[in-house]
Amino acid sequence: MKCFLLAAGFGKRMQELTQKTPKPLLQLGGFPLLEYSIHFAYRLGIREFIINTHYLGKQIKEYVKSFRNLKFHISHEEEILGTGGGIRTGIEGIIAKDETFLLLNPDILFLPNPRFSLKMPQDSSIHLFLQEKQSDNPNTALYLQENKVSFSTPSSKNSTYFYIGLSTIHAKIIFETIKYNERFELPILLRDLGKKHSLTGSVFAGDVFDVGTKSEFLTLEDKKIFPGMIANDEDWQDLQRKR
Repeated sequence: MKCFLLAAGFGKRMQELTQKTPKPLLQLGGFPLLEYSIHFAYRLGIREFIINTHYLGKQIKEYVKSFRNLKFHISHEEEILGTGGGIRTGIEGIIAKDETFLLLNPDILFLPNPRFSLKMPQDSSIHLFLQEKQSDNPNTALYLQENKVSFSTPSSKNSTYFYIGLSTIHAKIIFETIKYNERFELPILLRDLGKKHSLTGSVFAGDVFDVGTKSEFLTLEDKKIFPGMIANDEDWQDLQRKR
């Protein structure tokens, strides 16, 4: 399996922190946010990555060159294509129509527990990983019933969830829905699949931390667990030494 990393945004919610540095390269505990995403996928057995870039994209391209034992494809967008358009254009010629790939948002840090699995239901086009939504959470409310995800509640008794920026996608649905170099937002496709009952989901087994805003990022700076995930991983450190 390959991994697609969304890195084409401007990082405006980080305010002055991203004036000279793209958000994925902001350092948390001595490591760029992007490295946490790469490390997370690496621990799942992934060795090949696609990254879409736009704002200060050259910095990201230069950064990933240092990973000598991992393969990276950079899809630079001269104009922002949106999440869906960026994915469709980025996977051209790299991911086959019959492949499944992992989609990751570097704005999110994941601490999976041993029960976490990327297993995807056979009847799914896109599988979303979710967490239960609290009342003060501004993310779009989603509903989960027998592994099916919908945007409208089937029952007032159902709990609400939100998408955590981690999913597995059958490339076929991307190729059949979105045109190459077309501006397209992924939520449009997700809503359509939800209506057709081919959008599935499961609750993420582990902890999730959003670092999408300046305040969230600064709050997590003091948490030693994040740099420890990388610094204490001997296998990862061996890979580092081989750069």
